[in-house]
Amino acid sequence: MSAMKHLAAVRLLTATGALLVTLAGCSNLDLPRGGQADSRSTSSATTSRPAEPRLASASSDAEVASQLARATAQADKALPDDTVGYYLDVQTAKLQTLQHGGLQVRREADHIRLVLPGSGSFDTGSASLTPAIQTTLDELASLLREYDLSLVLIAGHSDNQGDPNYNLQLSRERARAVGRYLNRHGVDTQRLVVRGFGDSHPVADNATEEGRTANRRIELELWPLVATNRGPGAS
Repeated sequence: MSAMKHLAAVRLLTATGALLVTLAGCSNLDLPRGGQADSRSTSSATTSRPAEPRLASASSDAEVASQLARATAQADKALPDDTVGYYLDVQTAKLQTLQHGGLQVRREADHIRLVLPGSGSFDTGSASLTPAIQTTLDELASLLREYDLSLVLIAGHSDNQGDPNYNLQLSRERARAVGRYLNRHGVDTQRLVVRGFGDSHPVADNATEEGRTANRRIELELWPLVATNRGPGAS
């Protein structure tokens, strides 16, 4: 190799080495999207996400009554007996202003029952709340914060299609999803109790699509915090 060719080769190798050193020094500064830096950032955000609240659950009327008694004892104040009817009447009137999107409000003798429709409330076969029902729950949470002297029993129901155990679990998870949403919007966990019924409490004929849709629902019972109130199932 001539001296001129040898000198050119040396210069090329020197320039290449310098370029590699420069790139190595810059590699941690300008990673493309989706590179290692983005991955670490996403991982950090995921691990720092707050844990979901732990909600009380019940599998019988007696357990609900026990939770009601506990919530009443823990409350700063309870409703006097002679004000319960008025409290429920006023709360019912306010709740009836939310009757859109299929929400039903019923004033019972000693509590209030709300029914969230199964159609349009959840993604099919999952416990993911749809944007439509979240709008209703936002308004409901606001009223529950205003009228805070009540225990909120959230009960999930399903139709009878498929495996009963799966239906029971899905109904429970859907009730829990509603409870967690309400808690994230200011309703205290000590007021929330979830319960799954699966397909054991139909309100319509499961032989028709319309009936099955009616059976897939969430019911919320608002039980006032009164010392003498023994809750559902009490004799």
